[in-house]
Amino acid sequence: MTGSQPIDLSRLCDMPPRLPGDLAATMMLRAALGLQRNQHSVGVNLHVAIENGVSACALMWPIADPVIAQQHDHNRITEDGASKALRKELRELLSAQAHQRSG
Repeated sequence: MTGSQPIDLSRLCDMPPRLPGDLAATMMLRAALGLQRNQHSVGVNLHVAIENGVSACALMWPIADPVIAQQHDHNRITEDGASKALRKELRELLSAQAHQRSG
């Protein structure tokens, strides 16, 4: 198992220029609400199987106000939303790690 830098969902807003900032902010908020609703705390350990190894890191996000959750449709705040945000962060992180190894 290898350790790596934390994945911070707030970085979604700094991701590819084709991802509009308002969409990134919405994805981040829904991911945070979904994670919190499922009793996860900021800094939860994330283990990801990649090829023949497992990468582990802390998952970070800005704490979402539970009052905001009441304004959102419960069906839209799911682990699926968190999963989409995570996949985007993981792609970015793995790309950066691969670039560092080859450089």
